[in-house]
Amino acid sequence: MDHSDQSQISTPPRAAFAVVAHVFYKDEWQTIADRLQFSPLPFDLYATVPEAPDFDDVAAAVGAAFPAARIVRTPNRGRDVAPFLRALEEFNLYKYDAVLKVHTKRSRHLGEQGVRWARDLMTSLMGDAETISATVRVFTLFPKIGMIYPDFVKVSIHTELLQNLTWTEALQTRLQYGPKPLAGNWDFAAGTMFWFRGSAMQPLRDLAIRLDEFEPEQSQINGTLAHGLERIFPQVIYKSDHLVMTADRITTVPDIEIARAVTQSSQRAPIIRKGFRTPPRRSGKRA
Repeated sequence: MDHSDQSQISTPPRAAFAVVAHVFYKDEWQTIADRLQFSPLPFDLYATVPEAPDFDDVAAAVGAAFPAARIVRTPNRGRDVAPFLRALEEFNLYKYDAVLKVHTKRSRHLGEQGVRWARDLMTSLMGDAETISATVRVFTLFPKIGMIYPDFVKVSIHTELLQNLTWTEALQTRLQYGPKPLAGNWDFAAGTMFWFRGSAMQPLRDLAIRLDEFEPEQSQINGTLAHGLERIFPQVIYKSDHLVMTADRITTVPDIEIARAVTQSSQRAPIIRKGFRTPPRRSGKRA
């Protein structure tokens, strides 16, 4: 994940969009596969699967559902985030105008609320053909938009800040964005599932993150590099001079409203807020 000069973006793909999925749980993968069957547009599927032999059947399930999928086996380290960084580089996802990042999320520490959270994320991001088409269309019509995620998972950077301060400050400094670490306030997508514009993720390369920087897996729920990156992704989008849009039902947002928000929005502000229901928000005191 420490890459030198790879700033070029190759010829645009023929697919309308890409999907990058980290697949850890085989049964949860079926939910993603079923949702992708809704797509009315051609897409390229890239999957990351843990490299241990215990996950051979998981990789086989991905290939069985989508024979054209490109699969890379990765160390079980850094949750879905380290594999995401690997996929960005290995498959040059920067060349796509629209990419959907998903993973087989369970959040067992949240119990049934975690199950509902994952289900609602999938519904908002890729629930039906209209949702997928509308999202890709927004990226096509509005080049300024670099990320789209559900408003109901929007969490302030100040939530659980103390537990994640070390990595968040370090990443903010390495990104060299803003007058000082944690300057200002911003929101992030809790759960690290979202749509993004490939070129808007280019500043991630400035972080020069190595795999060995990610902590060994110990079922942590906070304080790791993966949690820090979860919080810094919007800053990556802002540094690339793009905007973040939040919308639970993107099919209900008129183009004229998006255009007005893009015109009026300041660089650090989410531009759309459309709520329909709220899965669990993260707890934690503001620092």
